[in-house]
Amino acid sequence: MKTLKNSLIVALILLAFTASVNAQSKGNGNITRQDRQVAAFDAIEVGCAINLFLSQGETQSVSVEADENLQEKINTKVSNGLLSLSCDNVRNATKMNIYVTITKLTKLEANGAAVVKGTTPINTDQTSIISSGAAKINLELKSRSIYTEVSGASKNHLQIEADIVNSEVSGAANLKIIGLAKEHKTNVSGAGSLKAVEFVTDNTNAEVSGAGNASVMARKQLKADLSGAGSITYFDNSNMKKIGKAGEYQFSFNGMDKVKSVSVDEDKDASEGTEEDTIVSRTDDNGNVEIKLRNNKIVVVTDDSVTVKLGNNTIEVDDDGDVKLKHNKKQKFNGHWKGLELGVNGFLTPNNDFDYASEYSLLDQKYQKSINVNLNFFEQDINLIKNHLGLVTGLGLSWNNYRFDNDVRLTKGSDKLYLSRDTNNYSFEKSKLVNTYLTLPLMLEFQTNPYSKLNSMHVSAGVVGGWRIGTHAKYVYNDGSRQKDKDHSDFYMNPFKLDAIAKIGWGVINVYATYSLTPMFQKNKGPELYPFSVGICLTDLTDL
Repeated sequence: MKTLKNSLIVALILLAFTASVNAQSKGNGNITRQDRQVAAFDAIEVGCAINLFLSQGETQSVSVEADENLQEKINTKVSNGLLSLSCDNVRNATKMNIYVTITKLTKLEANGAAVVKGTTPINTDQTSIISSGAAKINLELKSRSIYTEVSGASKNHLQIEADIVNSEVSGAANLKIIGLAKEHKTNVSGAGSLKAVEFVTDNTNAEVSGAGNASVMARKQLKADLSGAGSITYFDNSNMKKIGKAGEYQFSFNGMDKVKSVSVDEDKDASEGTEEDTIVSRTDDNGNVEIKLRNNKIVVVTDDSVTVKLGNNTIEVDDDGDVKLKHNKKQKFNGHWKGLELGVNGFLTPNNDFDYASEYSLLDQKYQKSINVNLNFFEQDINLIKNHLGLVTGLGLSWNNYRFDNDVRLTKGSDKLYLSRDTNNYSFEKSKLVNTYLTLPLMLEFQTNPYSKLNSMHVSAGVVGGWRIGTHAKYVYNDGSRQKDKDHSDFYMNPFKLDAIAKIGWGVINVYATYSLTPMFQKNKGPELYPFSVGICLTDLTDL
């Protein structure tokens, strides 16, 4: 009966998905522009695949440029001063541009596949710039105080002139900031990336965890808190220096008070190449070609086309004396472990439901913000049957971010874990529990086409062992000013875990699911819960 029930649920979901796709409208190619009359607003939320062109002027305006038959499906509504830009069942729009002129901007939030581009500088006293999903924001801002949050796979490029800037980067998001500020406080986690070495500040406070990385600049003082596998790069007079070891650091700088801007060519090392990958050729008076590959020299006569094999390299010389170098890769079984994985995670009871005991009912989660990030950095493959079937193992780092739906605090008592609501009358932004694991998989993988990693279906299943190397609870609230508390207790969690894992995909795109075979907490010390995760993974492209 339970199997039949689950099958019916899956069938209904597939039916609803098919109906939703069929109900989507396609643009007819007849582009029109429509001015919309809306109430006064000073905040904007944009989603779908909308392109928002934002400017500042003396009078607010909203104009929609899209296919004629899609105009009525593009929503521009104002509620409590918030302009919401969204769409209903739109597919393959020829254009979906919205032009907005604001007089004041207190908040901008972009999600989905939205793209926001500022066409004029934005001047405001205080503002928040938030992006998630695959959204992109490109703005020039001048403000007294700016808060920016970038999550998911979103990308923001901000040119800023401000007194105080607070930034948060999480997931696989990217944030680049250039400009000037007095104070900059940043938190980078997951596999997030902050590029702010061209953001000239007086004082910077940077906290980096997980596999995050940050490049920053401070004229007077830099405070850095580094944990996990992250790194911090900073500008010191004319040099770039890097911190790669966990710990707390504080640096004071002299002689940089007059610095107004910094420009760094961050791709310089990548463009220089190495001598080992170069080939040099020269044609003499007799028509012979002299080839130097690494430390080896070969002279080839070019009356006819010639092919020379040297180790795993092939050198081809045509009738004109032109030389081409090819690297010959030995065919081998190539699994799908190494790469970046992003998903959602949670925990189930022994009955595989979310019906937590009353003592632990506060563990309900916000699943849209309960993010799992896996950085699998090493892979070892063993061929079993003609490169179609093989074993996959390796190493990785996993971050499980459990975002609670309540303003709950976790307390490690003398006998067990206790949960409680915060008794202070604070405005809570977040309450979450974060685990970090060093992981080791053992999977059996089948591939339909072992000769191509791009054009092959693959299925794998197995187990992943995990050693918990870090745990903390984080609480963010407002008691008149924005506060962050961290509790680095282990909360009676088991030091090791064993997950069942399954993957399926085509090419470099995979979906994965895990379910823990071991409980999250020690016996009789906390609730009996079994973590799970579901998401997508991008296989390492260097093996293609």
